[in-house]
This record gives sequence, C-alpha cells and structure tokens, in this order.
Amino acid sequence: MAHFRQSAQVYEVLAAGVTKTAIRTHEGYQVDLRVLDPTRPAWFSRLLAHEMLAPTIALDRLINDLFRPQFERLAEIVRALLGPSASPELVLLCCRSILGQCLYYYHAKPAIQRMTPDFKYEPADLERVAAHIARFSLGALRQLS
Repeated sequence: MAHFRQSAQVYEVLAAGVTKTAIRTHEGYQVDLRVLDPTRPAWFSRLLAHEMLAPTIALDRLINDLFRPQFERLAEIVRALLGPSASPELVLLCCRSILGQCLYYYHAKPAIQRMTPDFKYEPADLERVAAHIARFSLGALRQLS
C-alpha cells in the first residue's frame, strides 16, 4: 500500500491501511485500492472458484451481495476517468480489464510462482503489483479518454 500512496499521481492520501488505501489524484478523482486478505480462509477461495466453474444459485447471491456493488463502484470511477463521452461498452470493457489483471494474480499464483520464483506473494510484492495495476490502468484510461 505504501508504494501506491507514493505514486506520482497521488495528490492526497484519504485513508491508509494494511489492506485498503484511498487517494485523490491530481485530476481530482478518488481511487480506492484493496488487497485481498491473505488470512481469508482457503474454503472461501475454493467456493468462489467452484461457483465460477460450476455455477449454482449461490453465485447469484454472491453477485448481488458482493460483486455487483463493487463492480458498480468501479464503473463509476472508470466512467469519471474516461469522461462523459465514453460509451457504456467502453466503460464495461475497461472495468473487465482492470478486474482481469487482479484476478490473474489471484488465480494464477502457482503458475506465476513457477515462472518467476522470485515473486513470493509477500505483502511488499502485492503492494508493487497493486501499484502497477493502478498505474497501468490509469495510464490506459487516460489514453482512452
């Protein structure tokens, strides 16, 4: 999180914690960053993976209670960064791209560790990845706006 807070795009740090940081950019946008809690029980990850591969009625509840509110908040931020002329389709594509980066690091952990053994998924590693995803995504959104 410290790496993210020290980014050149940060105008003001609004909140700073171990797994969540909120900043305001020089353009006036608020960006919230959350790192998945590594202490979350393994069964929760297995449940999510199962629901993605073999959906049950539980997936609808997860979407309505957990995913949709977070996705809608992300879409608001992306829409604001892209500007009023951005099409709904572009907003959705950008949101999916951002989430895809996050999910890749989460679900591809065994492959990533085998390809790059020096990446240990330590808190410092995750901070650098989170800061990179934020910088990369903000740069892409700036280019698309």
